[in-house]
Amino acid sequence: MAPTGSTREAGEETVPVEEALPLVPDGETRFQRYCLGFIDLIMGCSAGWITFMNTVDLKEKFQNHQTVGTPAITGWNATVVAVVASFAVVSLFGLVVGVWNLLNLRTMSRQPLTAAIVFSALSAVLSFIFLTGPARILLALFHVFLIILIFRILRQEWSRSRRSLA
Repeated sequence: MAPTGSTREAGEETVPVEEALPLVPDGETRFQRYCLGFIDLIMGCSAGWITFMNTVDLKEKFQNHQTVGTPAITGWNATVVAVVASFAVVSLFGLVVGVWNLLNLRTMSRQPLTAAIVFSALSAVLSFIFLTGPARILLALFHVFLIILIFRILRQEWSRSRRSLA
């Protein structure tokens, strides 16, 4: 590989070698990015499913309140709408992040990985706050594991890019 400071001619202007030679992730990093994108897609779909099932359940509860004639608690309505909206936004965000990571398998771009960190952190917080039972802790731990995996991918790519530039 050419030295760090060298340039090559590209038409009328000179282009630094670092910008001229894009770095491509190795097989292990590409596989990890593939797994991460696929997991983000699955988690986005599961968050969408949780949102859908909770919405159906809440609709039945509202209908039961209407048939009995008892009014639903006023503050509870706003909280339910906020929770359903937040899960819906996070599920769509997870789908977008998963597709984005799958489309960028052959690049060393950090933006999809950073978005995956944000998605995992949001999902961990939402699952820990709003879910009950063992699913609460398991999903939060799973998202912590994903964040650790993402930092590992970032560290591997950073060290590989530093070695290739040296």
